[in-house]
Parts: sequence; C-alpha cells; structure tokens
Amino acid sequence: MPRYPVYLDLLPDEAKHAVGVTHKDTAPARKMLEAEGLRYENHVDIFDAGPVLECHIGDLRTVRESVLATVRIGERASNADDAAKSLVANTSLDDFRWGATSGAVHAGAFLLTADEAAALRVKDGDTVRVLTSYPRAK
Repeated sequence: MPRYPVYLDLLPDEAKHAVGVTHKDTAPARKMLEAEGLRYENHVDIFDAGPVLECHIGDLRTVRESVLATVRIGERASNADDAAKSLVANTSLDDFRWGATSGAVHAGAFLLTADEAAALRVKDGDTVRVLTSYPRAK
C-alpha cells in the first residue's frame, strides 16, 4: 500500500486514462456482477487501479429474488430434466449448506430428493431458501 497519496495529475496520460477501467479480459465478469446488482461507485483498487464494484445487500438479485419454501421430500417426475434449475440452501447459520438442483417453488414448497435433503441437512417440513438460477425477464 502506498505510504503517500498517488496524485493522478502527476501520472502520464496513458496511466490516468487506465484508472478505473475494466480490462477487456475481465469485462464479462464485470457484466455478470452488474447483472447481480453490483455497481461502480468511482472507487478503484489500491494495487491495480481497476474499478471496485459495490452494492447494498438488498440490491443483490440473490437477496431480492430468493424465497423461503417448505421442504417436501420425494422423487421427481422423469421429465425433471426440463424443469427450472435452482440454488437451494438450508437456513442454518451453524451448518450452512447449499446446492444446485432441478425444480422450482410451487405453492410455497420445494421438492428435494432424499439424497438432496440429506446433503442440505434438512428434513420434510424444514425451511430452505431457493433462488432460480437465471435472472427473471425484466
């Protein structure tokens, strides 16, 4: 970390114009993060002068669009491959678990197989947090 401030006006023009600019190789990652709710607030990294993306927790798509659902344990229909994909997490702070599976919340419930429920360490009737894996159409 620099001991003294870095005065941008004293840098060469090429360096000044690079401050806060996303490198072309990381532009796709920035686009993905911005789609999730992060944004550039004119702060740069102290080591490489690249943009720092920030957000308020409530602005994250994961927080805005995830829902709580009641666990139902059972077997999925054979056409489950066509179902929505979701991220599912238990609500434990001490033993947090999450995973990705097929399915969506229906009538406040989410269907898990016995193996998935065991991996998440939940049982029938417990609460899980569910997020559809692709952003909703705007």
